[in-house]
Amino acid sequence: MPSLMEILNDPNYVSANEATKQAIFDKYSAQDDSYVNANDATKGAIRQRFGVAPIGGAAESPSNTSNPFLGAVGRAAEVVGSGVEAVARVGESAGDKLESAVPLSGISPEDIKNKRQLEPLFQFADKLKNISKDIGYAPTTKLSDLGDNPLTVVPFVAERIISSSPDMAAAVLASPAYIVSLSNEIFNERLKNDKKSLDDATVGDVATAVGAAIFQGRFEKYATGRLFKPTAGKTGIGRVGKETAVQFGTEGIEEGVDYLGGTVGTKKGVDSKELLESMAEGAITGGGLGAGVQGVRELAGRRAQKEAQAQQDLQTMLQDQVNAPA
Repeated sequence: MPSLMEILNDPNYVSANEATKQAIFDKYSAQDDSYVNANDATKGAIRQRFGVAPIGGAAESPSNTSNPFLGAVGRAAEVVGSGVEAVARVGESAGDKLESAVPLSGISPEDIKNKRQLEPLFQFADKLKNISKDIGYAPTTKLSDLGDNPLTVVPFVAERIISSSPDMAAAVLASPAYIVSLSNEIFNERLKNDKKSLDDATVGDVATAVGAAIFQGRFEKYATGRLFKPTAGKTGIGRVGKETAVQFGTEGIEEGVDYLGGTVGTKKGVDSKELLESMAEGAITGGGLGAGVQGVRELAGRRAQKEAQAQQDLQTMLQDQVNAPA
């Protein structure tokens, strides 16, 4: 078994994503006496050198900007990067199995086991995902701010709608590809929460991630698609209320499924507080989006009705003048 320092220079470790690095480090550091017997300061220095989270919690991502439009750019790159990584993983696994069964390229069994043949594709995926990290977007408002000042709900909703717009667009315009990307994101979250490497992942991990992604992707497509269709209802207030409730419910459920997909059955497990906060944030954002879109639609509809009525009144008046006796 390689030592901890040997892993540091391994190309597979160097190019691995954050969750995989953490899982590999945790696995091998527990068996390395030089790390196990070190004091906390030394352990912290070693962890920093390996690029993993400090003792006692996850490393915090620096916040470089609160511009939600930059956040949308980062999210778009993240979605594409996750999709590319998923394709690379499936291709790598299939290629290794095929080459092991029917050797054609002359790659040695050691290289098949220890090297990634699609390394350029993995590196491309990492570069895309790192765009989001480099942007370092963080919204100016948090869920806890709403209790102190309810008026912050406006920027709270607006920031999240803008920064998550790539998800809405992808769900409608490229649903299958979006579900693949979501599956990989949830799968990575499971690896991190279960302190696993990619090689330790189970069929259950894959099935849970894919199932959660399909559910979330379809709900996102349904909710976003509704925004471009007329809402049934007898009154404007009723239609606004209906769309608010639908978006509130679907977005809240989506966030809950996403959280459960990444935590249920892992070592971290489900934290009820985190689950409720995640669902609440999604529900408030969705409800605000539904109310805003339908409210604008109602105002536009009333304006159009007034203009049509004015045009009709003008035509009636002109017609009356024409028909009036001389």
